Parts: sequence; structure tokens; C-alpha cells
Amino acid sequence: MKRLVGIDVARGLAVLGMFTAHVGAIGDDFWSGTGWLTVANGRSSTMFALLAGISIALMSGGQHAVAGQARRQVRLRLVVRAVVVFFLGYALFALDTPIAVILPAYGVMFAAALPFLGARPGPLVAAAGAFAIAGPVVVQAAGGRDWSMMPLGLLATGAYPVVVWMAYVLTGLAVGRLALRTRETQVMLLTGGAGLALLGYGVGAFLGQVAPPRLASYLSIAPHADTTPEVLGNLGVAMALVGLLLLLTESRAVRFVLAPVAATGAMALTVYTAQIVAVAAMGPAVIYAQTTNGTLIAFTLVTLVGCTLWVHLFGRGPLERGLRALTEAAAPLPAVAGEVVR
Repeated sequence: MKRLVGIDVARGLAVLGMFTAHVGAIGDDFWSGTGWLTVANGRSSTMFALLAGISIALMSGGQHAVAGQARRQVRLRLVVRAVVVFFLGYALFALDTPIAVILPAYGVMFAAALPFLGARPGPLVAAAGAFAIAGPVVVQAAGGRDWSMMPLGLLATGAYPVVVWMAYVLTGLAVGRLALRTRETQVMLLTGGAGLALLGYGVGAFLGQVAPPRLASYLSIAPHADTTPEVLGNLGVAMALVGLLLLLTESRAVRFVLAPVAATGAMALTVYTAQIVAVAAMGPAVIYAQTTNGTLIAFTLVTLVGCTLWVHLFGRGPLERGLRALTEAAAPLPAVAGEVVR
């Protein structure tokens, strides 16, 4: 079946948000010309995590999870993806850029999602809630120890602690088990996500003002705080944006206008890797010494144009094509195993 364009657009926007967080010149005043760009900080990466869960759901049957031999094959494909992404992440980390490379943590999250492939949305949401509540406590108990690039350290330290970020992946897996092509589901994601964002950020902001200082670290809604309020707020934003984009891309005209963003989202792994390599070649000043958004604009335009041309001429991105070949060699996907293979 054809791809869900809204999902590709959401992933493409997350890529552009990642550029903004990494090479953008963001003002201190939110209401200034560049201050509003701060919305990309911390939310682009969490959007990727939610979309990773949705992709896992789609490749394992979508609304109806595969079972038996089909599920075993999907599990093997996920293991291959987890291993490839994990070691690709360490290769990019070896380039010694100022960017906190997320791919090793993604690899661990893909593996951690394996036991949940057969779960329905209700239990998945409950499990996500457990990670959102208990995960921040584990991270705080880890005490900020710098184990972030060690395999076990990925679980509870660094910029993407798995014990917290599984809340995003499992929520995405639950979303992917819904009927995403129906307007009812799309509206539910939009409205429910908006409400969850208001709840998470609102409760965090209020309690952060009145709670004792020793509890403040558990209530922060700052980017990458990895607290329960921040996780709920980020989840709400990501869900609402996915619902909105699924609604909007029902229109052929909107799909045409957003085609470059969708093409970027369809090549997200290639673009992410290319960005790290580019930053390594340009040096840390491209991250730390930005006074204008010229570099951000250049990254964005080159990516949108390049991805649009590549998808039109060649289809899948080079890394996406290679990853697909590896997973198919390990375990050919049964014809019944989902709407979309990502």
C-alpha cells in the first residue's frame, strides 16, 4: 500500500528542526525574529522517537499486528536495524562533532521495542506512561554520571536516556496501531495531543514555581530535562503535529506543496548522517559561532532540493536502500506484514 505522506512530512519537519537546533542562531527572546526557533530544541529528536515507534508499528502490521512466523521475521528485521543503526551511530560519534548523536540510543530503543510488537494500543500507552513516570526517577538516580556513549550508559544517561525515551517509542507504536488513514483518528491525535501538551507543560510550569527546590529537577520543562512534565508536553506536541499533517496531506494540493519536506523525511537516515559528516568537515564553529541563520538556510535549501531530486530520480535514499537490503536478506518481509516498510 502507498506511504502515509503525513508521516514522511512529520519526519521531514523533524529533520529541519534538527538543523535549527544544531546550526541555527536562536535569539534569547522568544518573541524576537529568531527566538521562536527555540521550539525545535528538544522536540525534533522526540518527534523522531515517536515516529520510530509509528514506523515499527507499520512494518509489523499497522492496525493489526502480525503474529506467528510473520512476527518472528519482523523481529529479526528489527534486530538487524537496531544493530546497523547502533554501530552507524558510534561511527558518527567517532567524528567528534559537538552534536549528541542519537543513533546508538535509537538502536537500543529498537531492540527494547521487540517485546511489545504484539501489544494493543491500551497496554502500549500504559507501558509508555510507566516509562514517563519511572524513567525520570532512574535518570535522576544515575546522578549525571557521564556514561552516555557506553552501551549500558545509554539506558539512563546522556541526552537520550532509553528509560525515558521509550515513552516516545511506545506511544508511537500505539499510534501506529490505530487507523491512521481515518479522519476520526487524525482529529483525535490533533486534539488529544494538544490537550496533553497543555497538561504537561502547564503542570510543569506551575508546579515548578511552587514546589520545593529539591523537587524542581523533577518538574522542569526545559528541553532535554527528561522529566515527566516535559515528556508529556513533548508527546502532546508530536502527536498533535502528526494528526495535523495526516489531516492536511489528505489534500492533493498540500501534498504537492509539501513534497520536498516529505522527500526529506523519506531519507531521514541519510540526511542525518550527511549532516554529521558536514559538521565534522566544517568544524565546531558551525555549531558554536552562528550569528545569523545563513548556514541554517543553506542546510535547509540544499537538503530540500537534493532530497526532492534524489527521490524523483532514484527512489529511496542510499542508506535507506542499504538498510532495506540488509533487513530483507536477513528476513524477507511477509506480504501481510503491514502497510508500509520504513
